[in-house]
Amino acid sequence: MLIVLSLSLMSAPADEKDAAAQGLGMEMPVDVTDITNVPIEATAGEPLTLTGNIEPAAAATGKEIVWSISDEDDRSTGPTLAEGVLTAETPGTVIVTATVPQGLATGGNYTQDFKITVNDHADPYQGPGGENNTPEQDTVLWAVVAVATLVIVGVVFFLFFRSGP
Repeated sequence: MLIVLSLSLMSAPADEKDAAAQGLGMEMPVDVTDITNVPIEATAGEPLTLTGNIEPAAAATGKEIVWSISDEDDRSTGPTLAEGVLTAETPGTVIVTATVPQGLATGGNYTQDFKITVNDHADPYQGPGGENNTPEQDTVLWAVVAVATLVIVGVVFFLFFRSGP
């Protein structure tokens, strides 16, 4: 009886095989079709933990993403990748490969490449207007503001107290 059932599953169309397998409590392998929510930007010199969501989330065969620097990457940004953490030393673009081991129903690996833009290191110093000024530029700016304030106060004082005979 069991042999007849397995033979009928082998010759049945794919959708009938899935239904029959589910009826027997078997889980049919499903191909990974996409990896989403992968970061697309990094900052030079700062570590970026690579993450992503495997689609379809519930049914996909593979559940783990292994990250590597793509063979297509020219290594101009000085990228390093260890345990899913990417660091690039200079601005540019890094191409990383996401691999889902056994992510295909046939047992093969699913791979997808992603381009990550590496931006210049952010300047931690913000000027009073939100712009990135050097401390020297801000000193000049504050001096101009102070002189302008004194002039305004002087004019107001002069106009207010100038009443004369």
